[in-house]
Amino acid sequence: MAKETNEDESVSTTSPSDRSIKVMLLDDDEVNNFICSSIIQKSIPESRVISFLNGKQGLDYLESLLGKNDYNLPDLIFVDINMPVMNGWEFLDRYKKIANRFNKKIVLMMLTASMSDKDVKKAKTYEIVDDYLTKPLRQDELTKVREDILARNEF
Repeated sequence: MAKETNEDESVSTTSPSDRSIKVMLLDDDEVNNFICSSIIQKSIPESRVISFLNGKQGLDYLESLLGKNDYNLPDLIFVDINMPVMNGWEFLDRYKKIANRFNKKIVLMMLTASMSDKDVKKAKTYEIVDDYLTKPLRQDELTKVREDILARNEF
């Protein structure tokens, strides 16, 4: 089940006139998702955040958007490694098979508690992974991401 938040806590689809930055969180820790959502909304005021508790739910959501309006796709995805049902690595393996079917580049970042060199090196083997961040998510990390997304999407 997805939970979506924005300033007025409403859930809606987006349209071409919507200038929100859509952020997807994939993490099985609901408390972490709540904290990350708050940090994201403080750092990126124009954000809309949707969270899923495992990779399969996130992938199902993305697949449901294939062939539809790309404005509803996230601009940014944060992926945890350790999740039930479908972990972050499994999500990446499946996501890379559909990523080229979207008409926009989605920034994808690992956001995990793992500081293992093995995990960092593995993440670097995925061309679709833009960065590897360790929890907790910090506002300063989001500043450059926001600027890059705004510039790339010409908001």
